[in-house]
Amino acid sequence: MRKNFWKRTAAVALAAMMAVSVIGCGSKDDTTTTGTTAGTTKAEGTTAATEATTETQLEKDPTGIWNSDLGYTKWEGESVELTLQTSYSGALTADVSWWYDFIKEYTGVTFNRTDATDETISTMLASGDLTDIVGFGKAAQLDSTAASGLLLNLDEYQDKLPNLFNNTILESAIQFSRDNRSAGTGKLYHAPMAIGVNEATCCAPMIRYDIYKQIGSPAMATLEDFVDVLKQMRDAHPTTEDGKPVYVYCGWSDWDTGLWDSFMNLLGYETVGGSSVIWIERDGDNIGTQLEKGSDLYRALKACNDLWRNGYIDPDTPTQGYGTAKPKTDEGQGLFMGVEWMGGKYNDIHPGQTGFAMVNADEFDIGIAAPNAVSGAYSIGIAASVAKDEAKLDAALRFLNFFYTPNYYNVTKNAPEGYLWEWDDEGNQVFTEDGIQKYRNERVGIPGSTGEGQMFVGQNVINAQAYTTYTINPETGEPLYHEYWEEFLKTDTRWDEWREDMGVTTTYDWAAAQGDITVKSTAFGMMSAMPDDIQLVSTALTESWKTYAWAMFTASSEAAFDELWDEAAQDLADLDIQSVLDWCTQEFNTAKALADKYPLKTQ
Repeated sequence: MRKNFWKRTAAVALAAMMAVSVIGCGSKDDTTTTGTTAGTTKAEGTTAATEATTETQLEKDPTGIWNSDLGYTKWEGESVELTLQTSYSGALTADVSWWYDFIKEYTGVTFNRTDATDETISTMLASGDLTDIVGFGKAAQLDSTAASGLLLNLDEYQDKLPNLFNNTILESAIQFSRDNRSAGTGKLYHAPMAIGVNEATCCAPMIRYDIYKQIGSPAMATLEDFVDVLKQMRDAHPTTEDGKPVYVYCGWSDWDTGLWDSFMNLLGYETVGGSSVIWIERDGDNIGTQLEKGSDLYRALKACNDLWRNGYIDPDTPTQGYGTAKPKTDEGQGLFMGVEWMGGKYNDIHPGQTGFAMVNADEFDIGIAAPNAVSGAYSIGIAASVAKDEAKLDAALRFLNFFYTPNYYNVTKNAPEGYLWEWDDEGNQVFTEDGIQKYRNERVGIPGSTGEGQMFVGQNVINAQAYTTYTINPETGEPLYHEYWEEFLKTDTRWDEWREDMGVTTTYDWAAAQGDITVKSTAFGMMSAMPDDIQLVSTALTESWKTYAWAMFTASSEAAFDELWDEAAQDLADLDIQSVLDWCTQEFNTAKALADKYPLKTQ
């Protein structure tokens, strides 16, 4: 029997719950709402049952973060089709009907989704013909849409968006958007995303731990030591069990970054202002171009070239895509991933993957994603045109309100109940042996109305969530994302040896114990959009640097590498890199001054 995680302390609360809940064996309590937006005020037509639900949810959440409902009210009215584009979604190549079924069940919305990128969103904005729901990824898009009249002013619909507006976590993000992303109107057009705490590493050196142990677990002080150890690992393990060649790194070229960026991240740097050639230390100090010889960027690229010239990098790296490179690593041909989630971390384990774990060099700085008080440019809005159709308007608001509930996040990221997890009699969300088997080994699909879809494909429909992965679910006391649930970590036996050796459970625990953590400055998410003239220069710099960087990556000798480095530095100077550096420096310092004005509130 499903019971509430947060125990009732008053009879009136229990009575309220009984008025709206149907308690089923092994199932989450559900209510239904017909013909009105769940969570609206009584004056707007909310039933007494929905109002009672809100009261009981407050009893469930003593932190006071979710001051509305948790997202378990089902929809029984008519379904409405809405169009959807988000710039951070990309193409979907697998069945996602289970996710669409879930959305329809709780909101009555069926989506007609179109693949999109920043460029297609920009083209759509230029035409003035927006999809009903639209997601943005660049600050410039937020500024232009706020001034255009193309989006609903969400402030006018606060009564229908209680999960957005009555939420402690989102207060600063909403106000920041009004103050800085509204073209001076002071109104909310863009609902923020990825808000909340972060207690997980975002970049960490992930290597084949079994082979590292095999060569004696050597200590590493510098980047160069780390690269040398990777070479030793490949020399000790030159082929996979089925005879395929093993490389230190199987890379790809269809992203704007490369292995050198991973090395720079490990050395404690981030790019800033959307430019690939302006670097800043992760804590927000020392902005610079890194174009002098001997700089950390020079060292990073030179290490890449050393690996390339000596045959330690997959020769297809300059031409293959991520979709080709990642499976090679999963199947044992690659020994290193510079970003933790790419190395498998604690999730997405399948029979081909070969077991990565974090091993650090003394020089490396383990980055922790900033606690997100604001969302930067990632946001979602509703086209103003939907207001012409009352049914579409109500449906769009209903979906957006649901998007900010724990239930939406839980199912979108953790799969529906019965696949990986279930509610136990004490109200805890627990993994099942069958679920772990399906998830880790068999890769069984999730049944949907038109087929079976993989667990992680559903989240890609929008591919950005309202909260950070480590935000605590008020019902379970665990992070919203199962990847960080204590019981789930224990099911990944590949990490057992690493945990025993390190004496900790997670990479975050290890980094914290070593004092090797630097939290990314919140100012990165508070910078304004580049002015058009600066953006043009920045784009030209990025294209030039990408061409030179790949040429240095594959240079035939150290002399050729240095010659290309000198040419790149001169070309970027001629393109006026100084103007972009000056703008980034001033804008980042302004953003740092805003950080105290918009703190993350968690209770």
